[in-house]
Amino acid sequence: MTATGHDNLDRASRRGASARIAAELRGRIRGGRMKPGERLPSNTVMQARYGVTGVTVCRAVRRLVRDGYVESRHRSGVFVAARPSHLCRFGLAFHSHPGTGGDWSRMEDVLHAEAVRGIASLDCEFARYYDVGAGARAADYQRLAADAANACIGGLLFTTDPWQLWDAPFVRQPDLRKAGIMSAGRRGDMDAVVFHSFYGPAMEWLAAHGRRRVAAICASTLSGSRDFVAGIHGQAEQCGLVLPPHWLQFADFSHPAAVRPLVRLLLAGPASGRPQALLVGDDNLTPDVELVLLELGIRVPKELEVVAHCNFPPPALQRLPMRRIGYDLRQLLCDVVAQFRNGRRNGHPEVITVPPLWEDEFAERWAGAVHGGPPNGKP
Repeated sequence: MTATGHDNLDRASRRGASARIAAELRGRIRGGRMKPGERLPSNTVMQARYGVTGVTVCRAVRRLVRDGYVESRHRSGVFVAARPSHLCRFGLAFHSHPGTGGDWSRMEDVLHAEAVRGIASLDCEFARYYDVGAGARAADYQRLAADAANACIGGLLFTTDPWQLWDAPFVRQPDLRKAGIMSAGRRGDMDAVVFHSFYGPAMEWLAAHGRRRVAAICASTLSGSRDFVAGIHGQAEQCGLVLPPHWLQFADFSHPAAVRPLVRLLLAGPASGRPQALLVGDDNLTPDVELVLLELGIRVPKELEVVAHCNFPPPALQRLPMRRIGYDLRQLLCDVVAQFRNGRRNGHPEVITVPPLWEDEFAERWAGAVHGGPPNGKP
């Protein structure tokens, strides 16, 4: 073998040794055997412990510094970072990219805004990866794969069902904690974020306020679900409401303007034959519903009570006095991060449930908190 060949083998061996040293130290930090602020053994001690040169030790330390696990202090040594990545840096994987129109939902908009703004009570940052649904050709897919392999994130939340990515390396990676907003039945080794239905509480509220004739416009993804259709009619009947089959309509959130003729059709004719209340089941549809109600001059809530789904925090602009019910996505991020930090109770995937709440309940929960500070009643 030539001298150049020996040099290449030596370099490869040193790189492999530095990676193994970094992995061992990272494992000790992630496992809690080395605490934030604790000093690492000196370069000389690690040379003797691992049987390597000082250059190899330095390469391992640089890798840990890059990945956010340790910090080097001039003339003092190397210490476990005060905010190591496995506790303070988490990933959000978005199927598409902000500003891509119909492929980017209002829920993703809220999650993205909360991640960018930061949640003070979590004391962490969110790395954001866009267009991961495009697969390996997307730059952020590659960046996510590298960050996951290098343990630069302590957990990963998919903002939509990641079924198309089931064979991706970061999905298959066993030491990376993952959660996805999806149905509870499709989980693999991933925690499932599941939203409890808000239709029951919404209908109970309408019944309590004397609105008996109800129409509903829901997301088109539910139109083929017999269980959903039977369930919403069953809930209406249980609450003493009238929801005729032709008053249950569906619209595609990626083409929200298509909801406008549906609203006009539902509100055509004399008042005695029209709905007294309208349920809007997807907040991507709400602005177009609101636009038509304004065009028609419908007085809300006197002529028509409108209960609209919302992902909280709510949008700043609301032109009509609609009742909003939905999900606290700020609290969802807090709950997911807590799961990532605390680990699984029994080693198996878990379900993170998100209950519905009304807008005033959301406001009360976070009243007085500096943005992202602990909600009322929370430590």
